[in-house]
Amino acid sequence: MDENATSGYIVEYGYAGFTPGSGSTVYVTGDTCLLTGLSPLTTYDIYVYYDCNNDGIVTNEVPTLVSYMVPDLNLCIDYSDLTSPWVTCTYGYVTNPMANVGVVSGHHTVMTSGYSPRTNYQLLCVPPGALNSVRLGDECYGGDCYGGAETITYDFLVDTTQFGIFLMKYAAVMGRDDGGQPKFVFKLLDENGAEVDPQCTSAEFISHSDNTNGWQAEGYDVLWKDWTTIGIDVSSYHGRNLKIFLATYDCYANAPMHFACAYFTLGCSKKEIIVETCGEMLTSTYTAPAGFNYRWYYSNDPNTTLATSQTATIPITDNAETLCCYCSYLENPNCGFEITSSLESRYPLAQFSISRDSCTHSFTFHNESTISFDAQTPSGTGEPCQGYYWDFGDGATSIEESPSHEYQTAGTYVVTLIATLNNDQCQDTIRDTVAVLRNEPVISGVFEICRGDSTVLFASGGLNNYEWLQDTVSLSTGSSIVVAPADTTTYILRSYEPDGCYVDTMQEIIVHIPNIIEIADSICVHERYEGYGFSFGTQDNPGSVHSEMMYQNQYGCDSLVKLSLFVKQLPTIYMESMLKHCFLFDGLLELAVSGDGCDSYLWNTGEVTNTINIAEAGVYTVSAILNGCSNSAQTTVEELCILNPVLPNVMTPNGDNVNDVFIIKNMDPDVPNKLTIYNRWGKKVYEKENYQTYCWEGDSTIHNATEGFTAEGLSDGVFFYTFHYEDSVKTVDYHGTITVIR
Repeated sequence: MDENATSGYIVEYGYAGFTPGSGSTVYVTGDTCLLTGLSPLTTYDIYVYYDCNNDGIVTNEVPTLVSYMVPDLNLCIDYSDLTSPWVTCTYGYVTNPMANVGVVSGHHTVMTSGYSPRTNYQLLCVPPGALNSVRLGDECYGGDCYGGAETITYDFLVDTTQFGIFLMKYAAVMGRDDGGQPKFVFKLLDENGAEVDPQCTSAEFISHSDNTNGWQAEGYDVLWKDWTTIGIDVSSYHGRNLKIFLATYDCYANAPMHFACAYFTLGCSKKEIIVETCGEMLTSTYTAPAGFNYRWYYSNDPNTTLATSQTATIPITDNAETLCCYCSYLENPNCGFEITSSLESRYPLAQFSISRDSCTHSFTFHNESTISFDAQTPSGTGEPCQGYYWDFGDGATSIEESPSHEYQTAGTYVVTLIATLNNDQCQDTIRDTVAVLRNEPVISGVFEICRGDSTVLFASGGLNNYEWLQDTVSLSTGSSIVVAPADTTTYILRSYEPDGCYVDTMQEIIVHIPNIIEIADSICVHERYEGYGFSFGTQDNPGSVHSEMMYQNQYGCDSLVKLSLFVKQLPTIYMESMLKHCFLFDGLLELAVSGDGCDSYLWNTGEVTNTINIAEAGVYTVSAILNGCSNSAQTTVEELCILNPVLPNVMTPNGDNVNDVFIIKNMDPDVPNKLTIYNRWGKKVYEKENYQTYCWEGDSTIHNATEGFTAEGLSDGVFFYTFHYEDSVKTVDYHGTITVIR
């Protein structure tokens, strides 16, 4: 037929070697499908049929066969992490393979693919179903093989709730030799390094010895063994730390083929029989743990062997209730153990319980599903079901055995569990409800108060089972509480749920303390005061003034302001109100301020000292500051000197009425005076008391010109004069020369 004409495919699968037509089937319309109910480290045959008639029924079409081993992604031993603290790698020589500690590249090697070159590339370096393997030793040539040896030791904890069988897959490649070398060694040790059972849990594979029978030869010089699974019962060591010791030894001789290397993976499985069928059956399929030799028999007829394979299809008889399987070790058939299973009809019985995870919206669903012989009551064997399908009622699902799930919103959800057997061929369904409560307590009210006031806090949003607390102290219950904290305090509203869980909401009540503000301020005498809400008129008396005033602060709390006002005295300063001084003859006049030592001074001259020197008459004012207060003083300075006369030094008495007379300028005619003139020989030629010939500065009017000295009768030349000028205060004599020129 034309394969493109089909609308889909039929995929049938089962344990390796199952009879086509008796397996589980999946109808596929695309190019992928999901196979459920597969066990790790187990090989399955998968048949793919074309659905030629588009009826979902297997036709006479020849299927495509694929064999597949399910990898164990949840390894009990991480054998590929050679740097783990639970792994010890050593290297040395055949006499002491543990001489040195450390990982040696090429001798402790993690393999992810490839084929062994010494087997002519027939041996896979990684077994089917595994992601990787570890190669111990190397497939060396010549002198590189001389006397080398290496080990790996794994520490692991036996937990029979997870596994009871230790599994090792190994493949070995060694050069032939008759002298006890090369070899590959496996031992199971206790926590002290002693072999736990030298007879049953240790093995040596020596090239060319009896225990390498069944190995394959590659030429004359190489023996190799394809991947083999061996199991060891460790269920009696629950809770103990054991060690897995692996070693390879090359040969002493320096020969090209004297080498040894081993490839291995490590894993675990449960010590139990897996029953592959369910319901009312005439026969049932049972599978024992991998890695052993097997003998199946009824408990009441132990001498009759029913099967010798790992998986056996056994008739269900009326007179036999228990099926037994003896698992003997592959490398030593004298060692082994017995496991049993019921022969009664088996049904899944779905059961579960629910617990809340730490008062959250997350719940753990504890799977208590088990096997039932009548589909109604547990069998009592404690045997679990094989598959689980959860629907949490909010759109989320899971296939975990006992999952946890967190709900995002409040509500009531119907949880469904489907427990299955035999690749989901037998199913049982059970439902229960989960109530996710909305418990979101909220506190409302006034959260800021003044000390001495109270406030009411209200609860809402919870489950109406409220408790109010301060720290760990319970205050009251109910939907409201009146509180009056003296200081800022945090209150807790606790809302309880029916299962005793609760949700806390905290609220801080801020307490504002009424202010008592003490203000110290000052003014000067004769000033008003306006500040901080206070108002005082002019203060004329120094000293302290006290006042208080109530006000509301920014939080509305009544507060008190206390004002201490200090009225400061003005600085005491003094100057005479009137001063007289003759600047011409006495020079500068010093003005000084007397009184309190002030902080600063300022004169109207711009000077800032307490004394100044002045050069002329006028009104002088000084301001003095002491402790921020200012006072001033003023003095008037009058000129004390008489007018200062100006006498000429040249005369031109030629009758032109210009400079014909000895005229004194700026003379006060009311001041007694006397003018005397001498010739150059000292003879007095003129003398006049109360000399009145004068004029004012800048004035051309001559007063009493006819009475003045005109040098009449005298020849031209230089004459000397004295001018005596006096008043009631002082006397001045002026001396000079007058040159007469006509």
